[in-house]
Amino acid sequence: MKMRSIVTTGILVALAASLLALPLFHEVARAQYPPPTGNVTLTAETTTATAGSSVPISATIRDQYGSVVAGVACKFSVISQPGTDASVVSGPFTTDASGVAQTTLSAGSTAGTIVVGALCGELSAQVSVVNSAAVGLPPTGTSQADDSPAGITWALGIAAGAALGIGGTLAVMMVRRARPSRR
Repeated sequence: MKMRSIVTTGILVALAASLLALPLFHEVARAQYPPPTGNVTLTAETTTATAGSSVPISATIRDQYGSVVAGVACKFSVISQPGTDASVVSGPFTTDASGVAQTTLSAGSTAGTIVVGALCGELSAQVSVVNSAAVGLPPTGTSQADDSPAGITWALGIAAGAALGIGGTLAVMMVRRARPSRR
């Protein structure tokens, strides 16, 4: 009987603690009412860019019936990027009679995916652009050989080490084969 009393007390304490903690979590999640209607479509003129290039980005706003909406302010931002130098002209830009607001993405110098976001009124969207090449790579067919004395010494050291390694391996193999068998 005593065990049953302890379990019952434990359950009551846990229930009371849960009810007391409920106000702490009251404002964690909120639904927006009424929910925003319509949509924003964010598009890039091209989804691949080269380092340092500019890519036009367009946001098109439509209402719940699919009709374009003019006069909506849109702000643009870089959500994520592989480096630190990609940027967009943030605005705000107002949608025109076609429901379109435009900005320009300046692709940075680091290869990877750049995510651009738009916030138009209560609606938001994102688009990805892949920056395909890094700035400063040599053109195809050109040499970047190090002809300095230190570079030549380093290359000769590598070659000598490789030769000694191969020579040493061959010598060990010959010694092993030259041993007479013991019977």
